[in-house]
Amino acid sequence: MDDVEAYERLAARVRAAAELVGVRRAGLLVDGGPGWVGPAAERYRASVEERVARLAGLEDELEWLADAVTELAAAVRAERLAGGTGLGGAGLGGAGLGRAS
Repeated sequence: MDDVEAYERLAARVRAAAELVGVRRAGLLVDGGPGWVGPAAERYRASVEERVARLAGLEDELEWLADAVTELAAAVRAERLAGGTGLGGAGLGGAGLGRAS
């Protein structure tokens, strides 16, 4: 498998993860919560609202990451079509890609 295919597979996996997070978030929104009232019920609802907000943020970040990896795949493909090796030969397993220490 070449780097472009690996990037495309990674983007698809990240998109699938974002979709799962969205399903989980939607499930929390559908749940009516406890059928009781009082301070404990309010804390529960606040906790669910915070969780929904965090999941929405995670979903957005995963979608951004999938888009970025898709753009990277397109850039590598274009570089190769132009006669280059693809962003200096930096691949998923190469030293040119990853987090800085």
